[in-house]
Amino acid sequence: MARPANLRRKRHTQSRTIERLPWRQGVNPHPPVEVLSADQIEAIHRASLRVLAEIGMRVDSEYVRKILADAGAEVDHESTIVRMDGAMIDEFMAHAPASFTIHACNPARDVVIGGNIITFEPVGGPQSRAKGKHESSGTGGPFLTAGKRASASPRMRREPAWRLTALSQ
Repeated sequence: MARPANLRRKRHTQSRTIERLPWRQGVNPHPPVEVLSADQIEAIHRASLRVLAEIGMRVDSEYVRKILADAGAEVDHESTIVRMDGAMIDEFMAHAPASFTIHACNPARDVVIGGNIITFEPVGGPQSRAKGKHESSGTGGPFLTAGKRASASPRMRREPAWRLTALSQ
């Protein structure tokens, strides 16, 4: 038996909100688990330096390729492959901070990356890959969907999806 129309409307107009905990950034009170020995980590690092020097990596941004070329990297603009020697990587790593802060419009929502801070953030840009098709640059649709998913999480510090809507138009 079908419900009367007035009951169906009432059910759909009721607010369906999910209660959220207030936003906060977590701190890990425990030391990191050391799965690999220092020698194993060094072996992985040496292997990664060899890959960067011999095989290289694809860098799609012409702007970034120019910066890397100016810093001494070997850049093939046709294939977009950039190769860097170990000394260059070590120099870059020496300048990298142990932690840094991503400042939000609301200072209470600033996010610290590094140290013993636990951070839940969506990673990557609006790249999309359709089933059975090649990877493509992101468009407004996948970016908006990613923003909605990120803003639905109580632990991810992202702008509400309605703000992303305005940006994607």
